[in-house]
Amino acid sequence: MRGIYSITNTITNEVLYGQSKDIEHRLKVHKTSLKGNYHCNPLLQNSWNKYGETVFTFEPFYITEEPNLTYFEKKAITESKLPVFNIADPENPTKLSPESIRRMVKSRNKNRIGRQTDTVSRYLNEATQKMSLYW
Repeated sequence: MRGIYSITNTITNEVLYGQSKDIEHRLKVHKTSLKGNYHCNPLLQNSWNKYGETVFTFEPFYITEEPNLTYFEKKAITESKLPVFNIADPENPTKLSPESIRRMVKSRNKNRIGRQTDTVSRYLNEATQKMSLYW
């Protein structure tokens, strides 16, 4: 099954949208990394650690055979009525948005449950220093 999927915290109503050519497999990969406490999205991981597995839903959001899944993922994120866990622009997944950086720094500063890798910590420190030039 190909298309857009969602992972939703039913307590906070925050959602992560993603795309995959095999949604079922991709959701299993997300669940495995969350259970192992090494998910690449620290906002989602912190929420998982705080609220637990039972409050999350993992489900297909939009099924399509269209080749450009990025368009549909971005549309789901921008039109979402719920707050999103997404921290990167689907069209440029290596670049974090300024709002995502602020949220990650805020999360890190609160010493929320969960761990960050050294790479994430270094990235946040560098991004915070660069952004302080504009704040």
